[in-house]
Amino acid sequence: MQIFILVIFLLLSIFYFFKISRKGDFFTMFFLASILFYIFYPLLDLVNDAYQVEDNNFVIIYLYIFSTTLLISLFFNIFFPKNKRKMISISQLNIMAAQTTRKQFLSLVALVFGLILYFYIKDGFIFRIVTINYNSDINKYNIFLGAIIIPFLYAVQIIAYNKYIIERKKSYLFFVIVSLIYFLFFGRRELILSVIFLFYVFSSYHSFKLLKIKNIFSLLLIFIFIIVGINFYQNIRETIFMYSITKKIEINKPIIDLFFDFNASEKNISDRNSLLKMFNDVVININKSNVSNGRVLIENIKTSIPSIIYPDKISINEDAIIAETLNLKPTDFSASNATLFLMDFSYISIILYPIFIVFSWKFLATIVSFTRKNNNFLALISLVSIFYLIFNIEGSFSDVLTRIQICLAIYFVSWLWIIVNNKINKVL
Repeated sequence: MQIFILVIFLLLSIFYFFKISRKGDFFTMFFLASILFYIFYPLLDLVNDAYQVEDNNFVIIYLYIFSTTLLISLFFNIFFPKNKRKMISISQLNIMAAQTTRKQFLSLVALVFGLILYFYIKDGFIFRIVTINYNSDINKYNIFLGAIIIPFLYAVQIIAYNKYIIERKKSYLFFVIVSLIYFLFFGRRELILSVIFLFYVFSSYHSFKLLKIKNIFSLLLIFIFIIVGINFYQNIRETIFMYSITKKIEINKPIIDLFFDFNASEKNISDRNSLLKMFNDVVININKSNVSNGRVLIENIKTSIPSIIYPDKISINEDAIIAETLNLKPTDFSASNATLFLMDFSYISIILYPIFIVFSWKFLATIVSFTRKNNNFLALISLVSIFYLIFNIEGSFSDVLTRIQICLAIYFVSWLWIIVNNKINKVL
């Protein structure tokens, strides 16, 4: 019965997504991520008997997801009027990318690949380190990759693909392919979002009607590429995991098997801590009055405070709080803002979570608006990073707070740019 319900939810959600997909705004990306992480992945878990949920808990979980998504949509419509949503859409990204100069693009390329080269020289590694033995250095490394390099690399890809479509220069296509290959090694959601960005860029320049046979075939090829790409990452993930222990990269499979041997993906489905399992554990403990009473939010706020401002800060990892609250063995939990709010504040989070999400979007959109008044190129980078944040639905409070800091820092740079540029113009 649960599988049947999720299949119905999936079909209805896909239908609704295609209805709103042309907008390409914050809520559209959030809704797409919700389909993937709250419906499609749990459906895989149930089909493969990877995890079972009691019917009562299943109903509570999806009532919570449905209610909060509905409220997020409602608040989004209130605080983002239709005439202002274009400013926070992927179509706006395309406009800003088309306005980017070649000099600005090459500067961004030099910055991104310079940082990647720096990490390679320093650590001999340029992708996310996957391990159960996290330490402060690994955490800082992964946070920097996720907070800076990945959003900036998305910006490189979006600008390059726009420029390639407009100017037809193969040098731009080279950077699109290199970026896509990097995401292939970095992670599943990063690869999926990369393909989504490319699709939106393509569809903004070409008429795309879903019911055309050619377009259906194209979407099928994209879907196959994503599945094969995800499977490749799942196979290479074990090698990345071993790197954290051995400091060596050893691939013991033929390259073709990395793409088409699905044993690792099947094992991942059966072994992983899915969002459905996390939701179920939280609901079980709420029924026993076990909640974390805002501890995760407080610790995430402490974590997001720069060490320069708060050098003596001691913050507790959210996974440790989850393990303590839910009486589980410490591990890398598959949490999200939705589950963390539920664990922190019980069912009052039905209201608190949508408020937090939409007000975060509003604040971030305001920063981008101010940044764009100073510098279109820097505003593009901020906007791309926000889309990455929204699609990364398995993120936590600290991811939102970190993204706000980064967008504020970019705005500060744009403000300095205006001052310096004015000084230079006066001298000249």
